[in-house]
Amino acid sequence: MSRTFLYLGIVLTMAVSACGAAGEGKTVEEQPKAAAARDTTQTPAPAPKPEPESIPEPEPEPEVIPSRDPDFTGVFSDSLESYRVEFLPDTAGLQYIRENVLVRVGISDSQIDKLKSNSPDPDNFYIPADDNLFYMAQLSEKAEAMGLKVVNADERYLGFLGINSSVKELYDLEKDSLRGVYWTFIAFNTTRGARQINSIVDADMEKVAHYINKDVYPTILLEDTALWNLPTRLAAQDSIADTHFWQFLKDYREAALALGGENLWYHPEYKYYDDRINRYDEPEHPLGIILRREVRKLGYEFTSYQGDAYFSQSPAFVRRYLYPIVSDTMGEFLDIFLLSYTLGYWDEGSLMVEPVEIARHIVLWEQFAQKHPDFIAPDYATNEASDLVSYILDDGMDYNPYFSEEDSTLQARFISGYKYLIEKAPETTSGRKIGEYYRLLEANQFKKTDTVANYLKAYWDERRALQDQ
Repeated sequence: MSRTFLYLGIVLTMAVSACGAAGEGKTVEEQPKAAAARDTTQTPAPAPKPEPESIPEPEPEPEVIPSRDPDFTGVFSDSLESYRVEFLPDTAGLQYIRENVLVRVGISDSQIDKLKSNSPDPDNFYIPADDNLFYMAQLSEKAEAMGLKVVNADERYLGFLGINSSVKELYDLEKDSLRGVYWTFIAFNTTRGARQINSIVDADMEKVAHYINKDVYPTILLEDTALWNLPTRLAAQDSIADTHFWQFLKDYREAALALGGENLWYHPEYKYYDDRINRYDEPEHPLGIILRREVRKLGYEFTSYQGDAYFSQSPAFVRRYLYPIVSDTMGEFLDIFLLSYTLGYWDEGSLMVEPVEIARHIVLWEQFAQKHPDFIAPDYATNEASDLVSYILDDGMDYNPYFSEEDSTLQARFISGYKYLIEKAPETTSGRKIGEYYRLLEANQFKKTDTVANYLKAYWDERRALQDQ
């Protein structure tokens, strides 16, 4: 038996009323809006509900480590690496570079003196100096004409800050025993690091500009604006009716699937976005980290499942920005709806949460169905409860059985889950079904006898038949 990995909204399959097409929306501010007045036109105002369970904050973002791009081997030199240092003298003058720019490196007085002292005729220094100054001025003009920002290196030590301003590349341009770095240019990209131009005479400026400008912001975020803006557009409203919100939940799921389909997998820069999945032996590409960080602001998660990258809805976004503007009834729905979608219930034949916790969610859905018979999707709660029952009314997978392989006895954690459900909701559809199964197990000493196996087979045959209708 196989099951689908659950994430926010994956089970929304029923028809809902149409809503306006998603368009461009406002950026969500850092702080959530205060709760707006509730829409109470559909149902009477319910009693005050308990504080909702919070969605865990996302894990801290991994460190953004600048990466080299092999496509530009012929344009840039690796000689700059020889001048890299870990620490600076206390008296050192340090200049930080914090943006995507072209750094113009001239020559210092001490370097001029060193060149003159190493030459049989000090005056010979000025011939190549004039040539290099000419080519540097020419290259600067080309760069500025292409819209590149050019800054001068004013200190002996340069510090390049990566995209998160914590990864530093430090260089000593006059490092002892080395020739020195002068009469050259250094291209810097905050997601790729600093690279020295190979030749100021015949540098391919198109490729230099490409290196500096590329990966500044994931280009996929600049496409399909309506899909990306769907959650933030809704979050910009002061309140939202149940019918509109229900349509949004369906559209939200479809938007995530669309963004994670051809939009992601066939994107020309997918190799950067997906490095963390396809290249386990290397650090995640900085652009993939930036993408994950930015899509969270828009209400999505960039994640992976079974080796594939995809976008999913963000429970944390729904909790923070949308929960305050829905009706009280829809708020009660979200209290249950958001409980387990961070991890899901089932993954590759294994339960992701304990049976007692699943039983608790079943009880909540059954109570919601009884309390709100006129909910916009009247069958949703009972169908969800039925789905959750199927996760614990089972014998598991061959590699993850619910019954002991030694003596075929059911694991105690499932018995605890059944008892909880029977105690808390004995008269509900779910409670009666689990109660029936529990009594059968009890009569068979909680072992997987032929009688129990036949009961489970009949249950699953009936369930599949209903799903096929």
